[in-house]
Amino acid sequence: MDRTKVEDNVNQHEPNTPKKATLVLSSSGNALLVSNSSKSLSSSKPVAGQKRYVRQVTGRHNDTELHLAARRGDSAAVREIIDVIDAQMVRTQSSCDFDAEVAAIRSAIVNDVNELGETALFIAADKGHLDVVRDILLYSSTEGISLKNDLGFDAFHIAASRGHLSIVKLLLEYDPGLMKTVTRSNATPLISAATGGHTSVVELLLSRDPNQIELSRSNGKNALHLSARQG
Repeated sequence: MDRTKVEDNVNQHEPNTPKKATLVLSSSGNALLVSNSSKSLSSSKPVAGQKRYVRQVTGRHNDTELHLAARRGDSAAVREIIDVIDAQMVRTQSSCDFDAEVAAIRSAIVNDVNELGETALFIAADKGHLDVVRDILLYSSTEGISLKNDLGFDAFHIAASRGHLSIVKLLLEYDPGLMKTVTRSNATPLISAATGGHTSVVELLLSRDPNQIELSRSNGKNALHLSARQG
């Protein structure tokens, strides 16, 4: 099968450092090989050569297939990519330790970032694709959900700034602490929502924490100032 892939050899000069996994995703998301202990999910035979992380990327931002599916709002494709990993986990006859390694690799796939620092969850939240956000959340780690892009926005913050109320509610159910995230300019999600004139998001965030209204950006402006400017 022809595959488009990018190979990143790791630990070439540090033999005592734990080696990373090998991952191959086909352009259709239907093939997956993973090795983290000289094994492959599609074969019980040892995998020769140094372990490395291999991922298919495309487009101007080096998006993975999961990024692209999230950008399209394609829930079926998102589930297919993740289900391939789950199916391989079910079929493997190796130890629970190996299954745990595969689960870790699945998490790495879900939390992978493109060259803008965006996870698939971030992209789905940015575009307002609620179903995709819900699907990806099932496999996201707390750390992955909190990852920020190059501008200092995480998935929750970008959803608030775009006015995607349903996604904001969903992410708050997962982690209420996401309200405390700030950008490089010290803008809170409340400030970003107020700047965009997203009244429903502003009201929701204030209902959860009225004290947020007192927090200001680096320029001294808070959500009240910005809401007044929006009229």
